[in-house]
Amino acid sequence: MSNEVKKPRFHLEDWPGDVAMHCPEEWQAEKFCELLDDAGRKWCDGGKYSEYTGWENDEGQTCYIFNKGLYADLNYCSHYDYYKILEFSDFDWSDEPTIKDSGERTEYRTGAVRDCKEGKGRCDLMPLDVVKRVLAPYDEETEIIIDKILYFKESGDTEGLLDAIGLKTDNVEDACSLMLEVSKHFEEGAKKYGPDNWKKGIPVHSYIDSAVRHYLKYRAGWTDEPHDRAFVWNLMCCIWTMEHRPELDDWTDKRIDKPAVK
Repeated sequence: MSNEVKKPRFHLEDWPGDVAMHCPEEWQAEKFCELLDDAGRKWCDGGKYSEYTGWENDEGQTCYIFNKGLYADLNYCSHYDYYKILEFSDFDWSDEPTIKDSGERTEYRTGAVRDCKEGKGRCDLMPLDVVKRVLAPYDEETEIIIDKILYFKESGDTEGLLDAIGLKTDNVEDACSLMLEVSKHFEEGAKKYGPDNWKKGIPVHSYIDSAVRHYLKYRAGWTDEPHDRAFVWNLMCCIWTMEHRPELDDWTDKRIDKPAVK
């Protein structure tokens, strides 16, 4: 959705062997040592990293040889070719966003539940053709995304939703990374509601409501939740519901129980 290059998150399991993390600032050292503590790592003498970071000895030159429970200065690590030196600033250390929980629930007749706090708005009730025209002068991508959702509403064809998801990716690497990211949403949802709660049956309008809201928040720069992956999660579950539980379509113009015009 954006051409901005995002820094990767740091995961210990991605960096086995002789690797050193350079932390030129004290707060970086404290942050990294906290991560090592959380992962159960200890200094080679058995001590906790957070109890003694060692940063005051080498200060801006401090490197953590974290797979060996050691620290050294940058010159030492640079002298030996077998050390892979990582820069703290090359990674994203922000707190990883999670699914927000208002504590309020809507339980559907199928037994499925969703977080549903009043005051969020109902994006599925908005005239999306007008929303598209309002946003078009500012953001071509949003215009295209909403157009895909409108196509789904008019036709009942989920290809439009697949196209909307596809706008997030340029190649197979991007697509695989996106699916791995969305899998975290399924994991967090399972912890919150139980595994496969969504498969019990959530109405299509609820998925569209959430998808549009998350997308607009994503494009507006909100960072309180992972809105981009929540957008994709809702569209994926909407596609599955249309294909496996078509009786839950209460939103498209092709819905089974569409009322007759009087």
